[in-house]
Amino acid sequence: MSKAVALVSGALRHKLSREGVASLSAVEWHLLRVSQFLDALERNRIQRLLAATPLAELQLLAQGLEAIDALDCAEAVRLAVDVLTAINKPGHALQRDAALGAITAELDAAARHARGAVEHKLLDYAFRQPELAGDSLGDA
Repeated sequence: MSKAVALVSGALRHKLSREGVASLSAVEWHLLRVSQFLDALERNRIQRLLAATPLAELQLLAQGLEAIDALDCAEAVRLAVDVLTAINKPGHALQRDAALGAITAELDAAARHARGAVEHKLLDYAFRQPELAGDSLGDA
């Protein structure tokens, strides 16, 4: 993850811990979710992200990727959510483990291919947001 993206992520996490969940705007949530996704990608934690994150939160990640115009990654996350939803039923543990491995590999490949573009789009999105111009994001 680039230093600029890490700075954005750190500032948002600081604001979140200091001021609480309600303090982040929709734009800031998009920035935070996408930067955490990029961090998971960099640290080879995509499978952990998919396994441990609630499906609703993964859908919000896809919305964040869509908001920054990273449409291919958003679609890859949505596909992963669809697969996880279909197999997330009692008695399907073996299928879930196999599917999780397969969708992790697919999402990882798609996201790694577009990682630099996603980082660029994330920063471009942040700089285009008038609500962030005077926000405490830069103060953290």
